[in-house]
Amino acid sequence: VTLLLGRTTPALLAAYLQALDLLITNDTGPMHLAAAVATPTVALFLAGARVQDTGPVGPGHVILEAELDCHPCQAPCPGLRCAKAITPDAVFWWAARLLNQEPLNPVDEEDAWPGLRVCGSGTDPEGYHTYLPLVRRPLDRRDFWMWLQRLTWGRVLDQPDCAGVELQKWLEWMLFRHYLPPREDLGIMTGDNFLLDLCRTAAQGEKIAGDIILMADCSREYPVRLWQKIEALREVDQGLRRLAVAFPALAALVEFFFQEQWDRQDNEVAPLAGELQGAYAFLRRLGEAALTCLAELKLILGIPEGRGNFPELARPV
Repeated sequence: VTLLLGRTTPALLAAYLQALDLLITNDTGPMHLAAAVATPTVALFLAGARVQDTGPVGPGHVILEAELDCHPCQAPCPGLRCAKAITPDAVFWWAARLLNQEPLNPVDEEDAWPGLRVCGSGTDPEGYHTYLPLVRRPLDRRDFWMWLQRLTWGRVLDQPDCAGVELQKWLEWMLFRHYLPPREDLGIMTGDNFLLDLCRTAAQGEKIAGDIILMADCSREYPVRLWQKIEALREVDQGLRRLAVAFPALAALVEFFFQEQWDRQDNEVAPLAGELQGAYAFLRRLGEAALTCLAELKLILGIPEGRGNFPELARPV
């Protein structure tokens, strides 16, 4: 055993990691250094760590995380259920695959490693890194809405014409290859209503902010009316927060909107209202894009309503 704790600079540590055939680690700085120098990793994600947030970047890494109702956790836990879910046998099996340089194809063993989610790192057609299931299990609500958001952000932030066709084809291939047919209600009808309410609420905020811009020049003459409009905007924001609580699967869309507001520096009424109007307009377009992407995913999976059997997904890989 070679103990290097506290004995390396970042550059020296990167050199040591580059010389390894494999690194087994939890979600740490050395994990990211190893990924940066193309050393394969088996990364163990525990507690509040989420692979979509801080997973190893680059192809060929394996991530093991607990598949529990309490993961990722929000509070201290005396039971360490997530640590117990990642067994030595599971770590050994996946580490051996990487050491033997076996391809990371999805495994058709639905009941293997219960309580454990296994992902492999890679990239999608647009170059963004992804984490795909390596054990084929039924598509669940968590993953369905995660992929919907990936498709939505591709539409909104990238070139829509390019993002649509290639990413949609890749998603169809990925869903057939890495998942089994869903056996639970994916919450599609609830999500559809959430997105409709999101678009309506954002449009309302957009209009009120526009009204404030028009009133800004005469705010001294009509202070009560301006105050009423500002209070109406607060009600809009409360409505958005209620929506996020009601449907956590898409709460990130609303959270992004509020995070964007933290950096607002303007104290003048008209410029600030103009920035808010643009933010509400972007949130509305985001909701509209998500509705379009939801319709496309339902078409891909053959889901006409809240639940679908889409037997095509049962075909062999």
